[in-house]
Amino acid sequence: MIDPARLESLLAEVRRVVERRGGTAVIELPGPADPARIEKVAAFASTSLPPSLVALWSRHDGLELRVYGPDEAPGITTHPLLVRSTESAMAATQVVRDFFAGMRECGNDDYSDEAAARYLDVVDTDDPDRRILADLAQRAWPDPECAIVEVSFYADFVGEPPAPLAVSFGEFLERSLLFMIEPEGGFKYWGRPDTDW
Repeated sequence: MIDPARLESLLAEVRRVVERRGGTAVIELPGPADPARIEKVAAFASTSLPPSLVALWSRHDGLELRVYGPDEAPGITTHPLLVRSTESAMAATQVVRDFFAGMRECGNDDYSDEAAARYLDVVDTDDPDRRILADLAQRAWPDPECAIVEVSFYADFVGEPPAPLAVSFGEFLERSLLFMIEPEGGFKYWGRPDTDW
């Protein structure tokens, strides 16, 4: 779980790194989600939510961090870190569930309702075919946290589950921010650093 003071410190450091390189960091931190809204997401997911995600939503109902290099036009960036709000997480997860339903209609019974229910879409990738999901079934009980995975609608991620990007949402968030700070490589720590920005 990422401590609120630690999160603020990391965001401030990202801003310093970006400004030192002549870029701009736009950070949006909305107020806390209503507890009833968080409970609604848990009911939608039919299971308990990862504590680190609940902790963030209890402080900020989503997080948007967009980094613009010196030559990038406002509104267009290759470096966004967009944690979904409670409302956005449910809407995006419904898209994943609809995808599973479509796969079943095409005869692929591996994409069952039970398989779909294990996922909660928590990070907006700015790509409708690639998703970063909380895998609510991939938990090391009694640890209530869950794995964070990246999937593609073009790959069979049910038959061949991807390796986790992180073992908790808190780890995913911290490692993403540190990857922008340390190698200055964007937020995709699971890929090659992109330092040409």
